[in-house]
Amino acid sequence: MSVVIKPNQVTSVEDYLTEERSRDVKHELIDGYLYAMAGVSANDERICVNVLRKFGNHLENSPYIL
Repeated sequence: MSVVIKPNQVTSVEDYLTEERSRDVKHELIDGYLYAMAGVSANDERICVNVLRKFGNHLENSPYIL
């Protein structure tokens, strides 16, 4: 479930980029509205890296690797 941070206020891209650098929680800007993004844990990152490594290993000798 996404939460709109400023539901009645449309944010410009410039304001979003300026403010986002100093925030602890990251946000998405969609149609002028800010939505809080879920955090990522070390386990999430580890799983992602392992999946990508497995795909890379699987495709190593195939014609699909660029």
